[in-house]
Amino acid sequence: MEIQLPLIKTKVNDKKLVRILLADLPSNEKLDLPKGQPTAEFVQDIINRGLLEPIVVVKVGDSYQIESGNKRVAACRKIQELIPDTDEWNAIWAVVKSDATEVSMLSSVASNHMRQDNVITDLRVITHLIEKYPNMDEKQMATALGMSIQTLRRRKKLLVVNDVIMDALTAGKIGTGTAEALAGESKDVQNLAIAQIIEKGKVSLDDIKGFQQERKQLNFDTLAPKLFPDIGEPVDTEQISNEMVLLGVALTEGNNFITNMLSVEEMENYLSANPDMAGFQKVYVYNI
Repeated sequence: MEIQLPLIKTKVNDKKLVRILLADLPSNEKLDLPKGQPTAEFVQDIINRGLLEPIVVVKVGDSYQIESGNKRVAACRKIQELIPDTDEWNAIWAVVKSDATEVSMLSSVASNHMRQDNVITDLRVITHLIEKYPNMDEKQMATALGMSIQTLRRRKKLLVVNDVIMDALTAGKIGTGTAEALAGESKDVQNLAIAQIIEKGKVSLDDIKGFQQERKQLNFDTLAPKLFPDIGEPVDTEQISNEMVLLGVALTEGNNFITNMLSVEEMENYLSANPDMAGFQKVYVYNI
């Protein structure tokens, strides 16, 4: 059943400019600010030149949903804090659209992807479509959102990512690419990243590569005595990697084997048939 065309073809009528109190708009915590709060330079530019274009909102019952202009709303709130003794900055001019909420959300995502991504908006609308249209396939959803299927799949992985990672993404402390990379990593690598985010407030793609190497080394050091019980001296992993013959690969969780040893081709077929197992650590078994 084709349902994406009605979703993106429904008309939304613009209305004249309306001055809306900032207090009547969503709080800063609920705004889509993929790069965090607006910079001092952005705030100063609005003070100097004013708002060069109105925000766009959707009237939903007695409240408003911001379709375009989250950053400008946050900036105006900052100005209101800096200049509290004037009413000039306690409201903002906006184009108010009718309560075609779903169409407006889809239009917002598609519009964002013509300019720059807004991951938080993407996730909110993807969640809405999954809940309302459980039978909608990825091609239909990607078309309705104006994004590629590859981008949609990366976004969907973020729906189940740990809250610490999601909070860091929302606050602009880590980039979208980093969050999406973490979403595809094993739980062990994600836990190392979460620990660093808690300690340092951020994590990078280079950090993820380091975590991957750390886990591989730890897994080897833990499993080597089981795989090579006759080796009494410390194992030279670099020498072994040059002299060993690959016997197969298995999935592990911590020190426990989840699968039997399979060939590389068998493992690929196994993971294709069982995509929910992709998050477990692969251990490659060699023989000297």
